[in-house]
Amino acid sequence: MTNNPSRTLAGLILTACAASIAPLAAQVPAVVATPELVRTPIQGGQGGALVNAPVAPEAIYIARGRGGAGISVLDLNGYGQGTGQLATSNFPNNPNVGSPGVVPALVPGSSNRDAGGAGPLTLTTDEFGNDLLGAERALRDVSDLAIGQPLDLVYNNSAINPSVVGSQLNPATGTTTAGNTITIAPHPNPPRLIFPAPNPRVGIEAEEPTVTSSVGPAGYPITQSPPCLPSPLNLLALDTRFPGIFYGPQPAPPSPPPPLPFCPYTSRQQIGHFLYGLDAQSQEVVVWNSNRFTVLDRVRVLGASSMAMAPNLKWLAVASDLTGLVVFVDTDPFSPSFHRIVQRVWVGRGAKTMAWQPEGEDLLVTVAGRGRGDLVVIGGNDLRVRKAIRSHLITDPIDVVATARQVRFARSTGTWFGYVLNRDGSIALFESGPDAIGADDVVAQLPLQFPGATTLQPDPGALGAGAYVAHVGRGGQGIVRRFDLTGGPVGPQPVRGLPPLRGRVWTITDSYTGLGNGAPRDLALDDCVNHGAWPDARSPLVPGLDYAEHSGKGHVKLVDGAPAAASSPTRLIVATAQGGVRVVDLGDGSELARHDRLGAVALAHYWRQ
Repeated sequence: MTNNPSRTLAGLILTACAASIAPLAAQVPAVVATPELVRTPIQGGQGGALVNAPVAPEAIYIARGRGGAGISVLDLNGYGQGTGQLATSNFPNNPNVGSPGVVPALVPGSSNRDAGGAGPLTLTTDEFGNDLLGAERALRDVSDLAIGQPLDLVYNNSAINPSVVGSQLNPATGTTTAGNTITIAPHPNPPRLIFPAPNPRVGIEAEEPTVTSSVGPAGYPITQSPPCLPSPLNLLALDTRFPGIFYGPQPAPPSPPPPLPFCPYTSRQQIGHFLYGLDAQSQEVVVWNSNRFTVLDRVRVLGASSMAMAPNLKWLAVASDLTGLVVFVDTDPFSPSFHRIVQRVWVGRGAKTMAWQPEGEDLLVTVAGRGRGDLVVIGGNDLRVRKAIRSHLITDPIDVVATARQVRFARSTGTWFGYVLNRDGSIALFESGPDAIGADDVVAQLPLQFPGATTLQPDPGALGAGAYVAHVGRGGQGIVRRFDLTGGPVGPQPVRGLPPLRGRVWTITDSYTGLGNGAPRDLALDDCVNHGAWPDARSPLVPGLDYAEHSGKGHVKLVDGAPAAASSPTRLIVATAQGGVRVVDLGDGSELARHDRLGAVALAHYWRQ
């Protein structure tokens, strides 16, 4: 196995499924207006059963297709107090249960509504024990998934808890920010539901996450006491390199309230994200609350075939193989056109798969038909077709991914690459510009072959140009291989007078076998340890691009000004040809967990393309 460069980076990376923290700067209280959305009543799951599921970065979302359409959630933490079964609950094993000074106090659940899950790498269930969540009569299929903006931008306790106004901090930069970052997870993940609901008007039906620690090592986000409440350190140390801390807001002050201290916190309710699911049969995008699995909205898209979330989290691209259009749905909760189609771009009938370049420079769209294939490049600054490429190297494309622009890392090519996976198992290489060092065109097929290939995903866990491919190995067994740009000259290379690859070498670096009969359907990686709260590396060439304030989906983050990988995955999650899910250790290839007969067709982690 190859080493993951991000694991040796100097920086603060916490817990196997927790957070990265940097010193905090002075706070500047600010009040952010939030939009109002119509919200469905408290319900979820099959038959209106209550659901309270763990959230990203400690969750993998599993799309389940026809014959039982809905979502399942793979719990990567396993110590939360969501819905589950009392007989199998792992929550009592959370060392913070009964610990003095923890606010809110944690006690074992008394029903399936607050029992907690069955432990790490298990499937979340609703209160009736079903692991099929988000199912409803109008849902016919789920063929693709994408994680969007944090729910607390809209659904939060500001109206009833003045202590959560203006004091939400980005744990990486220490600046006042809006929205829970993807770097940290709430504790517990999730907090328990309580009845009556504290603030049902804006979707707060559970306890706030555990109050931010008021004691701890210098440089950690701590409250100032008095008047803020003191709290101990988090004893749930899934990784012992650093002592654990809590991230939640202070409770509402008593009446009459004292002067507000604006105690710092980083995580608040609602703890989840807007989760987008493509129902190709009903020809619509369904928007769920990823924690409660209530339906928040629907967007009609005729003939929808695939989706891709922009790195800045503000647009969801939806391709239609029927109409030949890529439509862009506004996914910015602060926009007046939130969840409306704001742009339509013609790319040609047979539009199949898409991938945003991680800095947001371009959106790559594959178009297939009659034994040929095109690659359409849509500019990320104006959402218009920048280039349409017809190449003999693209033959019946079935998937595409894009890598980060290599500036100050890996081979420092100064360019970025797109990989177009053909049905015959070959991979066509798109090389970006600028024209002095890159072709801005499809230049070659990689000297690699993946028989029976079905899908690929980029590797956000290493600074490079790596990607994982699912295909068929010897004897018809499912296999996943990782390939990367591993050799050749360092630095930009001129285009003219040199062969297409210019001495660059792509090789297979890792292989994972024993994944059932047939090629896997989809792949995901865990995001538990990540640098998401840090700013994305910006394009040095394309002006006018919009970037997320935090939690952008770029693959390169700037940590103290230096490039760092977005995440440090340790597990590969595979949807098998039989519709099951396998969890594989990226280090030694061993199987860590399996869940069979789910009808799994797609997987989603935060940095999915």
